[in-house]
Amino acid sequence: MATLAEIRAKLKAGNSNTNNAQPKRKLESYENERAEKLKELIAKLKRGEHVQNRTLQTWLWASEYAMLASGWNEQKNIRAELSDKPTEVKEYEERLKKALFTYNKGEGLSIRKKHTAAKKLFGKADRQFEQLLEYLQEIIEAEPSLRSWFDRDTDWTADSQISLDTVGIPRVITSRSANNQTGNKPHNKLSKAQVKLQVLEAALHTQLYAPDTYFKYPNASNESTKTSPSSKLAELLKLPEDREDDFLK
Repeated sequence: MATLAEIRAKLKAGNSNTNNAQPKRKLESYENERAEKLKELIAKLKRGEHVQNRTLQTWLWASEYAMLASGWNEQKNIRAELSDKPTEVKEYEERLKKALFTYNKGEGLSIRKKHTAAKKLFGKADRQFEQLLEYLQEIIEAEPSLRSWFDRDTDWTADSQISLDTVGIPRVITSRSANNQTGNKPHNKLSKAQVKLQVLEAALHTQLYAPDTYFKYPNASNESTKTSPSSKLAELLKLPEDREDDFLK
């Protein structure tokens, strides 16, 4: 069963092929109807509208619909991993919070033209940032695997993006700060709509660009899920929308 990472890779490859003028398949009328419906569902999700699971179940093949279940499981695993922060990372967050508080307090005084008091707080913040980086270096040297918890390379080099200020100080990857440089790395959490969108875009690309032999000799997975799946399969493919305890937050 495909994972979201594999879906993303497939879409990336598909976009590249499309840019290289990959010819579209000549669709039968029923295939064209499905392609248009997939485009409609994609557009709805991009507009922020809700697309129900039973609608997806109608227009996706069983294997594609199963990707949704796989995607939810992947997201739950990501959330479980990110919620289990090492003690050192939690300590780093606490120290960063204090340093940022000091700096922001100095900013407030500076705006009110209390420059002497502001300068003292800025100096204190600089020392806190410096101590924070020293702490970061210590924990990374002691446990290199902790690097994966930070939003940028923790190597101190001439090209390093690390600096002693509110922008250049490393953030933990779960931070909601605008200065978090995590970007679109695989460990990012995805919403339910984003997972649905990725699966629908992959399905549309397959419909439009997959070799004709892919459709000439379809296997059992290339069947719509509306073709009466067994009760066991139906239970397996139930999504969070249908089981409240599986909802992604």
